[in-house]
Amino acid sequence: MDMVVDGWLAFRASGFGSAVTSVEAQRIYAWIALALGFVGFVGLARHQLKILDGFRESELLLRKPGRAPKRPESIDRRIAELHATRDRARAQAFLRAAGLLVLGIGGPSLLLFTIIWSHNWLLPGYADPVAGAAGYPASIPAILTFLADQVFRGALGDVPEVFGLGFAPLENNPANLVVSGLVAIYRATASLVSVGILYLFWRIWRGSREVDRVVAALARAREVAA
Repeated sequence: MDMVVDGWLAFRASGFGSAVTSVEAQRIYAWIALALGFVGFVGLARHQLKILDGFRESELLLRKPGRAPKRPESIDRRIAELHATRDRARAQAFLRAAGLLVLGIGGPSLLLFTIIWSHNWLLPGYADPVAGAAGYPASIPAILTFLADQVFRGALGDVPEVFGLGFAPLENNPANLVVSGLVAIYRATASLVSVGILYLFWRIWRGSREVDRVVAALARAREVAA
């Protein structure tokens, strides 16, 4: 253990060691990690949207080649298959929507919270990233409320700005260009995630209506066949 400690101290005392372990270098590493984390979260969130392709495949089940079932037993099996397909698609939609929220909004929220909370170390000499009537609130609840408000504004586009809607007494500080730019990206990400979730549920709703229509037609055929 003493050899490891002595080796580490010798490394830090060298010119290269002092450069790569300096506070400035640590800040660079932290920003690289934050950037990679954001890209990773967005990429994973995009992956969740593949449910759309899966739902197209389930829609094809409604248009199987061949003749429609005629016998009561065949009709019952077809109705059960359609119900199972619809229920499976709905369950997948809710899981993917939850994944989108966690990865597309929750992950970037954690990263932006880290930047705001640690701004004195990450951005020395910069203005406070957010400000309110009483100045910068160095409290976890205040920052979380600020982030939730940004998601709300990003999800609804310009509507909150036009009608003056919002529930946080804080705003991003334009004097801090770095965090203000990140807040703009954060809002845009929240908007894209919201649109993706709405589009996902719209496809599920449309497919469910088609399933109900086909099931109703099969039920009428079942009554005639009986």
